[in-house]
Amino acid sequence: MRGRNTVQFEVPVDRAGEILDLAVASGAGQIQSVTFRPTEEVLEAGRKAALELAVADARSQADVVLGALNFQVQSIRNIQIGGSTAPEPVPFEGLALARSSAPTPVVGGEQTVSAQVTLAISY
Repeated sequence: MRGRNTVQFEVPVDRAGEILDLAVASGAGQIQSVTFRPTEEVLEAGRKAALELAVADARSQADVVLGALNFQVQSIRNIQIGGSTAPEPVPFEGLALARSSAPTPVVGGEQTVSAQVTLAISY
């Protein structure tokens, strides 16, 4: 006879290894999925940083083009903010864990947040 019990929970990355070890110590033989997802605060900070970089890039490109034509920026007439993209949760599937005295290392990775900005510039 086989039994299966499914549990879902969220913990900070720095505690994930400890929690996985506790699950194994309590009898779990297999972890089906571990998913990394940033908090809303981290996503918002990433979105703001992406927008700042997009504005700087748009302005830099405009300066190069206008400079090549011997024009200067007079004013920014309009700013259009395109959709920013947030990272998708990153899953790791089918982890078979062996009982061990060494702690299970869990390290979160980097994810990309992007934004698009269009500047309408008077010259």
